[in-house]
Amino acid sequence: MKNNNLEKIYNKLPKDKTLLKAELAKVELAIADDIKAVVSQIKAKRDQIQKVEKSANEYRKRMSAMYKEGAKMEKLIEKESQSGNKLVDKAIKISDRAEKAAKDLGVDPNNIGGYKELDDQWGELEVDASVITDLLRELYD
Repeated sequence: MKNNNLEKIYNKLPKDKTLLKAELAKVELAIADDIKAVVSQIKAKRDQIQKVEKSANEYRKRMSAMYKEGAKMEKLIEKESQSGNKLVDKAIKISDRAEKAAKDLGVDPNNIGGYKELDDQWGELEVDASVITDLLRELYD
C-alpha cells in the first residue's frame, strides 16, 4: 500500500527535471537576492550604530572632563567661601573690639585708623563669599 501511494505522488511530480531545476534556481535566486539586501541593510545599520557609538564616547569623555573640572571648582569655591567667612568673622571681632575701645575712650570708632575701611571691606567680602556660595548651589540646580 505504501508503494502505491509513493507511486501516485511520484507520478504527479513533473517529468521534466529541467523545469524543476529552473524553478529551484528561481527560488534560490530570489532568496539570494533577499539575503544580499538584508546583509546590505545590516552593514549600513552597523556603520550608523558605530558612528553613534563614537559620538557617544566622545560626549562621555567631554562630560567626564567637565565633571572633573566641576569637582575642582566645587572644592575651590568651598575653600574660598569658608576662608572668606572666617576672615569676615575675624574682622567683625576686631571691629567689635575697636568699637568697645572707642566707647571706653569716648571717641567715634571712625576716628580709629583703618576702621572705616575695615568695615567696608568685610561687608564686601561677606557679599563676595555669598555670591560664590550661590554659584555653587546653581551648579547643582
